[in-house]
Amino acid sequence: MRTLGRWLVRALARRVVYVLAAAVLAIVAQVCGIGEAQAQQSYLGCNTNGALGSANLCPDQGIAAAMAYAHAQYHIARGACGLSAGRVALGPMTLDTVNREVRYAIIGLNNNAQCATAVRAWPANQSCADRNANRLADAALQYSEASVSTCISGCKVQGTSYSEDHGGVKNYGMKDRTYTGDVCTPAVPPTNDISPLEGEKEEATKPKSPECTALGGGQTACVKPNGETCATASTGKTFCWALGETGKKTDGTEAQVKSPKGDPVTPPSTTISDQEWQRKEGHQQTACVNSTCTTYNVTNYSSVPAGTAKNSTGDNKADGSGNTSGNGASDEGKKGDDSKDSASDSGNCDTPPVCVGDTLKCLQLKFTWKIQCNTQGNEISAGNGCGDADVPVCAGKSCKAEAYAQVVQQWKQRCAMEKLAQGNAERAAGINNSDDAGVVEGIWGGEPAGSGMTLRQDLVNVGGGAGKLLPDVEIEGQHWTVPQGFYDAIAAVKLVIIAMCTVIAMFVVGRNI
Repeated sequence: MRTLGRWLVRALARRVVYVLAAAVLAIVAQVCGIGEAQAQQSYLGCNTNGALGSANLCPDQGIAAAMAYAHAQYHIARGACGLSAGRVALGPMTLDTVNREVRYAIIGLNNNAQCATAVRAWPANQSCADRNANRLADAALQYSEASVSTCISGCKVQGTSYSEDHGGVKNYGMKDRTYTGDVCTPAVPPTNDISPLEGEKEEATKPKSPECTALGGGQTACVKPNGETCATASTGKTFCWALGETGKKTDGTEAQVKSPKGDPVTPPSTTISDQEWQRKEGHQQTACVNSTCTTYNVTNYSSVPAGTAKNSTGDNKADGSGNTSGNGASDEGKKGDDSKDSASDSGNCDTPPVCVGDTLKCLQLKFTWKIQCNTQGNEISAGNGCGDADVPVCAGKSCKAEAYAQVVQQWKQRCAMEKLAQGNAERAAGINNSDDAGVVEGIWGGEPAGSGMTLRQDLVNVGGGAGKLLPDVEIEGQHWTVPQGFYDAIAAVKLVIIAMCTVIAMFVVGRNI
């Protein structure tokens, strides 16, 4: 009897404890603002099976829409409204925001009338728009545009769609995503369990990993889900660019340039002492934001000793293969690059000019710079006169011995010519014989009765030497007679000609006998 009494006491005590615990929980729920119905809320009925027409509660509006759709499909596949499978079909969706219910009609194909409804409901303050309280992460990158989802757990999303192409590998994504507040149908119907939908909703808020592509020349391009691109050179140096960002970035002795395709690829303007930028490997990146696409050159640079860089300005290879530095532009960049050459003068003789473009033109520019700097600062003093004190003097930090020797030689030649001219003038001025004046004009004289011009016999006399071939000549008392040796030579030539004619005549006569 005593044992039975103790058992009853213990049972009564347990019930009292349960009642007290329930009361405490109810008080806590009331203090925290949680109603009893909501504290005991259960989503077990948010499934694909169960009776049609029952508005079972789901965690939020999007999941309710997804499960209502799956609930309708479940019964259509098995038959509904007393009709077998294949005799019923899915009807339109109705959204009741007052009662917070999503309804899908089931149509009987025997009369094309609605015969049942798949219904799911959601709690207050749990609409698709309310999901924006938790920021959505950017979509994971996909290899096809259709794979980028615009429906997450039954709620529609929106954002900026973009794509990135590196070396022929194209990625698609969406950044700055938000919920529109509308419901949607998931691409893959959920299972009987709501956990996949809950997991998809939670996954949408987690950051995604970049997608990386290996390129030619030891380069790597990684695309982040927000569209930011990080390009790594063969040296291991990485530079990151926002979607659509262009410009020139430097980090110590390494640099990277991102510019639109077709524009000249030029080095950064940042200068390093006794160094200049040498173009190295590069590739192309095509970025599309919505329907607007632009192709960029992503080019790497490293510093080299001043005066040794050989840079081209043409486009990179799309996949990063080949090296476009040194000997002109790549095949894709050669066309039209002649008009895009550029150069900038350093303004001093310590730093050579910066030149990009045609290699021969750049060499010519630097050669001209050297010539100018070799003569810069030279100053030639004196040399105006020809006296001993007028020898030219070359002063300047780049005055060369060879150049100075040429200056002195030119001075000497000029002074010699001036001295010769001065001597002739002095001699001409010293002529004071009045008989010499007009000698040439007086050689010819006119004869009376218009017989024309004749030599004045008192000045020029031609004659004498009777029987001679050439006459004797006398000019102003100076007599010239042809020497006898001249006539002896003529006679010898005469004998030689007669002998040659005789031999020829004998040959002609003998041939005709």
